[in-house]
Amino acid sequence: RTLPIPFQFCICELNKTKSEDQIYNEEIGRHTVKLLNFKLNQLNIENSCEQFTFKKTTEIKRIDKTNGLTEIDFATNECGAEYKTIVRARIDNNLLNVSLVANDFTRTNSYGSSGDCMSRRPNLRPLCCCKS
Repeated sequence: RTLPIPFQFCICELNKTKSEDQIYNEEIGRHTVKLLNFKLNQLNIENSCEQFTFKKTTEIKRIDKTNGLTEIDFATNECGAEYKTIVRARIDNNLLNVSLVANDFTRTNSYGSSGDCMSRRPNLRPLCCCKS
């Protein structure tokens, strides 16, 4: 638990509680898609890749006793992309605050040729839905 292993690669046995609150799940999903788009901007690939819009939250699991750490699976409208990441989701003054904890977004479905415009940066292909 004290090693600096990124959460998405940690095999730690952490208790997780699945969220059944659809409104809460959707709000976290919408915020997480904004974080994904921010990541595209940081990587300077927003000119080549579509801006993502929220489609649905597939699953949310709160990691118990971690002050809001949340594992989220979500889908976007563009390219049928599905991702998984870990965020910190907290409610402060009745406002939902979501921040990225994992270093990256993991593509959980096949992306085929949708990221071909990233041929010079192949590690970014899963993050990109190339503009037409």
